[in-house]
Amino acid sequence: MKITLPINYPCEFEYKDTGAPSSVSDYVTYIATHGTMFDMECFQKLSETKPEATRFISLNLRGYPGTTPFSADDCELLKINPIVFGAKRADEYAAFLHAIISHAGLTNVVLLNWSMGSLSAIKLLEYSAKIDKNHMG
Repeated sequence: MKITLPINYPCEFEYKDTGAPSSVSDYVTYIATHGTMFDMECFQKLSETKPEATRFISLNLRGYPGTTPFSADDCELLKINPIVFGAKRADEYAAFLHAIISHAGLTNVVLLNWSMGSLSAIKLLEYSAKIDKNHMG
């Protein structure tokens, strides 16, 4: 599945979703972010063996299969101003989280970030003052 971010974020994120468990209405949703050299498929076994009363969503970050690659401008920005580049990635990650939580009506969410994927959550905290406030609700 793909989720397309609002027009001011010209990118799509590929993700997998096990869906809401049919056995319960109050459940935890894990949103998993992969590390470098891996993609969302590294969570396949975990999503297959998760407890029944949970939902599992894994996503591919920018530059990974099915998700919008970085543009030449993005790559240039990384070279000349990595701080602004990082802030933009944090805002995109926040936009993804806001979109998937809103779209699926999620209420109990846990972020699961593995290896370099942890930077997504760290950058979310580091640049929280610069993130579009509509993504933080």
